[in-house]
Amino acid sequence: MFGRSSKHIRVEVFGKTDLGRTRDHNEDRFLVADLTRKAASLQPEVRRHDIGPRGTLLVVADGMGGAAAGELTEEEAAQSERRNIILQALGPDPKVKVDLTHQEVRRGDILVLCSDGLSGQVKKEEIAEIVSAAPDLSTACDRLIALANERGGPDNITVVVARFDGEGLRFSGGGQQEDVGHQVYPLIDTETSTEPVPIYKGSRPPMPNKEKEARKQTRTLVLAVIAVAAALVWYLTRNP
Repeated sequence: MFGRSSKHIRVEVFGKTDLGRTRDHNEDRFLVADLTRKAASLQPEVRRHDIGPRGTLLVVADGMGGAAAGELTEEEAAQSERRNIILQALGPDPKVKVDLTHQEVRRGDILVLCSDGLSGQVKKEEIAEIVSAAPDLSTACDRLIALANERGGPDNITVVVARFDGEGLRFSGGGQQEDVGHQVYPLIDTETSTEPVPIYKGSRPPMPNKEKEARKQTRTLVLAVIAVAAALVWYLTRNP
């Protein structure tokens, strides 16, 4: 999210993560970062700031599960048929298709980012209803996490809720239904390339002192020969 408007855009953010009911460890993480002021937080606290030219970064990182999350033992993980499966990777192919989406943010909009510990237990319509009815962002997060736990809490639950305001945003469409959801951000081929760039080999390493001295002596000898030749030419021209 970037503050490209000359008028201010303000964001209020709250994030929280919860272990859930069945996991032994919480692998989820979230991040709220003001990139313009180089300020970031991993703590469950309300943060408010104007979005500057470098933008604001909101991240929810969903843990991978497995033995580290307590889903199975180390011995079971070592024998699992899925132990060598890699779902995504950078490097095997020269180009990677990056999945980017975009969404216009309007004044008063509330954005919810979450792990599947929430979205797997609570429908999006329920999420929207709870967030809209909550008196503040921290209460909205608490209610969403509580509902996911009431329905079993089989996974770590992480939620980041952000509310946007400011003169730099336009108002919503006055009750009209607008496109909200997955909108693919167009990319050209060169923007998705992961082909290696030429390696900078740097400048030549410094020469050893002996090599420098040898070059200096050679240069002196050449200059001496040139001087002798010039003197000889001058003498011959003066004495025909």
